[in-house]
Amino acid sequence: MRSVHIRTPARLHFGLFADGRGERKFGGVGLRIEHPGFLLKMRFAEQDDVHSPMDLSLGPRVEGLLTKLRKRWDLPPVRVVFEEVIPHHVGLGSGTQLALAVGDAAAQLLRIPATYEELAVLLGRGARSGIGFHAYRGLDFIIDDGKCDERQVPDVLSSAPWPFDWPVVLLHPPLPPGLHGGAESDAFRDRIVIPEETSRRLHGLAVRDMAPAVRRENYSAFAQALYEYNRLSGACFAELQGGAYASPLLEGLVEIARKLGCPAVGQSSWGPTLFTIHRSHDASHEFLARLATRHPELEVTFARAGVFPIDDDESGTRLLVSGRSVEEAADAYRGGADIIDVKEPTRGPLGAADETVRDAVAEWWHATVWDVGDERVRMYADLSFALGELGDEETIARVFRRQQGLAMRHFWKIGFAGERRSDDWDRRFLRYCTPGGEPPRAAIALFVPVAYADAERADAPSWREIVDRICMKQGAWRRLLVDTFNKSTNFWGALGGKDGVR
Repeated sequence: MRSVHIRTPARLHFGLFADGRGERKFGGVGLRIEHPGFLLKMRFAEQDDVHSPMDLSLGPRVEGLLTKLRKRWDLPPVRVVFEEVIPHHVGLGSGTQLALAVGDAAAQLLRIPATYEELAVLLGRGARSGIGFHAYRGLDFIIDDGKCDERQVPDVLSSAPWPFDWPVVLLHPPLPPGLHGGAESDAFRDRIVIPEETSRRLHGLAVRDMAPAVRRENYSAFAQALYEYNRLSGACFAELQGGAYASPLLEGLVEIARKLGCPAVGQSSWGPTLFTIHRSHDASHEFLARLATRHPELEVTFARAGVFPIDDDESGTRLLVSGRSVEEAADAYRGGADIIDVKEPTRGPLGAADETVRDAVAEWWHATVWDVGDERVRMYADLSFALGELGDEETIARVFRRQQGLAMRHFWKIGFAGERRSDDWDRRFLRYCTPGGEPPRAAIALFVPVAYADAERADAPSWREIVDRICMKQGAWRRLLVDTFNKSTNFWGALGGKDGVR
């Protein structure tokens, strides 16, 4: 039976820079982290069934989300199984991730291409902060622009890819959950005021200090700005939480962390989770060793940041069919293709199609409605685009800019022919994940590195090198496509023969 797997990130919230009263309503800074996250599987069933032995409270919450979805969609009963969960009300944004994951899974089961913004509005997320929403979309370091009356979900003011060498470690003190639910809503309505002068200072720290420091990988400048921002923003909530942090214990731990050599430390949202961000992996291990001598009882989590959340349907093999026109793409979809691949094979194994072809297929993908029995169902299938080889940077950049915003989710394939002797091909590829520091706002680009089985013929790094230097950095579910550079090549023989991969 067909099922859908969804893996979500979590988010750290460094604080708001405006309240809900002025011209700019809310707005804040945060970071997507890989772990913890929700990992859930959804399939059709005879009756609704939520299985979550790690968190029994998820049952009623998921049922409430399904009720909201059924006000818009004809969703049959489903079984939802949770294999991993985000703890609730500890500052990691579990509510938004849960809602988007359940909505996303239902949309995929029904083959409805609902955008993430449509899901957020339908399920009531993004009322104040857009950090969790944009984290689900795949952004790393995020500054959301706050809300205006005409916007349903806060837009992105600025974003940047997270430096791979800055590890994130979470500290979990034994404290009660932070403010949430109706109490939080009441507080924002009646008791929280961020003075205009403070708001301007916070906004400047975010836009002029933190964001440039992340892009330039200037850890010292980032750490100084982050600490000041988090503490100043927290002080605006002192009436509710007793100070800049949610308890004296948290304030004490922040000061200890700084004395132990970690200046980038603070409270996420209402807490009680504290985040520590380190200049290197060695620095994080040294910090934890020293912290353990003072607080051996303190629970810690290596969060890791900078990894795209990818929805994995693990129910079986998916069918990919290549096409060079809208007509061929439509034929592929009617034939049951799960991924429609757009390329021009006369330009090489990863030849990019003409702009007119790419635009036409993407627009068709968005607009097409198919008759299914007595119902009209919008299609749900992924698109992939061949972008060529990594060395053709001008073509790749031009293709990507032209495709921004045309679809909810695409795969983008890039090869490594001619890169065997280069020493920075992995970093160049990883930077394409967020070109210019900001992925498209209406699309998540899931970049797929392409390894060639006949790597020597392509003068390319081997698939093992690509796994080690790209896939392992990007997380366990980062995709890798293995293809042949020369189509007359014996695939399995080139990949390793009797001693290779089968």
